[in-house]
Amino acid sequence: MNVLKTILFLISITVPCLTGQAQASEQDLSFDVLRNGEKIGMHQIIFEKHGADLNVSIQTDVEVKIMFVAVYKFHHKSMETWKNGQLVGLYSKTNDDGTLHQLSLARQNNVLSGTSDGKEISITRDILPASLWHPKIINSLSLLNTLEGHEMKIAVHHIGQEIMTTDKGTQPADYYKLTGELERELWFDKDQRLIKVRFKGSDDSEITYKLI
Repeated sequence: MNVLKTILFLISITVPCLTGQAQASEQDLSFDVLRNGEKIGMHQIIFEKHGADLNVSIQTDVEVKIMFVAVYKFHHKSMETWKNGQLVGLYSKTNDDGTLHQLSLARQNNVLSGTSDGKEISITRDILPASLWHPKIINSLSLLNTLEGHEMKIAVHHIGQEIMTTDKGTQPADYYKLTGELERELWFDKDQRLIKVRFKGSDDSEITYKLI
């Protein structure tokens, strides 16, 4: 039973603190995944820096239960490889409630190419993955689907600032809405960390990624 199809992936305008010069904080992030306020899983983003290279490991584990019976499971692991601020590789494996996906991409001659579920694909433009953590997402017109490798066209709207409480205390955070082929609400703190994600599930439930 595919209850939360839009949980498939997460959790990648302008304001003074998040312009095109923005750099990711590269601080590990852990989120509780909530459905209508009830915890259904975890989402983690782990950064490993090696000189000009950055490896970003992402894992999402979700299980939805109704009357103590699991009705939906989603497991996703991915590894992003960045060099000098550019995405040069992406590998992911996903089990979406029994439907399996595997994506493998590498950059050669300024083209991301590889396979998606065994089929050859290529992306000629410089694009951010839809893992949502990178602050330059606010300047994006499209994102790379991290399950199947296709391009998703988006628009990003800066809504304003909200006071948020995080592990670093109470502080203002910039609030954005993504619309188009991916709809998400995102909050970035003053250190340009992704601290919250919110969106509607396919059953109209409210899904929230809450930083812990």
